[in-house]
Amino acid sequence: MLDIHLAKLPDDYAGISRVWQGDWPEAPGAADLAYEDAGRDPQFYFARLVAENDGVIVGMAEIGHDTWAHREGKFKFGLWVLPERWGQGIGKALYQAMLDLVTSLHATELHVDVWATHPRTVRFVKDRGFAERWRRVDQALALTELDALRPPDDITTHGQTIRLRTYPELAHDSQRDEKLYKLNHAIWADV
Repeated sequence: MLDIHLAKLPDDYAGISRVWQGDWPEAPGAADLAYEDAGRDPQFYFARLVAENDGVIVGMAEIGHDTWAHREGKFKFGLWVLPERWGQGIGKALYQAMLDLVTSLHATELHVDVWATHPRTVRFVKDRGFAERWRRVDQALALTELDALRPPDDITTHGQTIRLRTYPELAHDSQRDEKLYKLNHAIWADV
């Protein structure tokens, strides 16, 4: 029997990670999810729902304020089901539970990001009335092949010197992650 409820954290992190990695192998592990949650801004709503079958997490949904483009009443969600459990109604049940939850929060707008390369997911959201607003194309660069093109350590532009460092090189800075978060947030606001 399928049981859908708010995630019990930290106990559910491993199961949530397993579901997420079933669709996206590079998804965060349990420790990464816990770290990410610990750093969440409490002014923004965020929750996770899990779908359990016989005590095993087979699907999960996330719902929360869109922290990158916040407006009161605007929520963003994501939904994942173990690939071997697709087509069994788990996604539909999770979506309905998530919709019930966000309705109780007086949502006025619901946003979801889906990969165009996943036609099943695109169909799932379109069947529920979602319309495409914009399309983003993710691209990757194989940095291991670009070692010979490494930029200089310092770049001077507009009279300012910018020092380039890798993430591990900043390990001594106790505020490294907070600074990177703020930089990422500022960049997204600019984009």
